[in-house]
Amino acid sequence: MARQNKVQIYEFLFVTSLLLVFVDIAACQCLKAETSEGYVDLQEGQTACAPLESGETQDDKGKRFVTCIHKRCHVQLCPPGLRYVEIANNIV
Repeated sequence: MARQNKVQIYEFLFVTSLLLVFVDIAACQCLKAETSEGYVDLQEGQTACAPLESGETQDDKGKRFVTCIHKRCHVQLCPPGLRYVEIANNIV
């Protein structure tokens, strides 16, 4: 009987630890971040091209990018003369 209780305790601890890992991973996301490609889930530190604002044209695409920092999306301007490129996921 004592052995069965130990097994149940270990199973409970194992499942609980997996859930905590999953919750920690899920907590480091910006869910449904608005990007130029639509709404996507970004991981902590991940970047994407920002959506066009009212009055902007396709020529303005890539002037701004979105970064997921502490579960919040931050839109930043690219330095003058540079653009955010989706293929490279970087500013070039």
